[in-house]
Amino acid sequence: MIELGIAKVIGEAVNAGFGLVDDLHTSDEEKLVLKQHFLTIQQETFAQALDYESKIIESRANIIIAEASGRWWEPKAVWRPLVMLVFTGLVVAWWFGFQPENADDALMEELFLLIQIGLGGYIVGRSAEKVAKTVVNANAQV
Repeated sequence: MIELGIAKVIGEAVNAGFGLVDDLHTSDEEKLVLKQHFLTIQQETFAQALDYESKIIESRANIIIAEASGRWWEPKAVWRPLVMLVFTGLVVAWWFGFQPENADDALMEELFLLIQIGLGGYIVGRSAEKVAKTVVNANAQV
């Protein structure tokens, strides 16, 4: 899907072009030809933006599929839980009073925020892996 900001900018540019055409001292037929030219440019620009968006989506899907179908165990299942366990261990140690001298409360709050974000990303990442495996298996059967 095209980002609304891009579509808005393109639409405003075409409308501005229409305004310029309306201000010209020329025949109505020439004005219609110019407006049609602006509409053609708008359609071509939208088509290019859609093509760009589809390539981005395809690239993201290929990354997920490659990670899910990879032969190495590290990227598929282990690194996310290990990172989360290490971060969680650091926060738990902090709660029990074990912390480096140079680690203040603000640093530990940032670490806790990282755990919250990481757990959310872990859940989404695992879901994407499962979906990608299903897609790969479905494509293999076809």
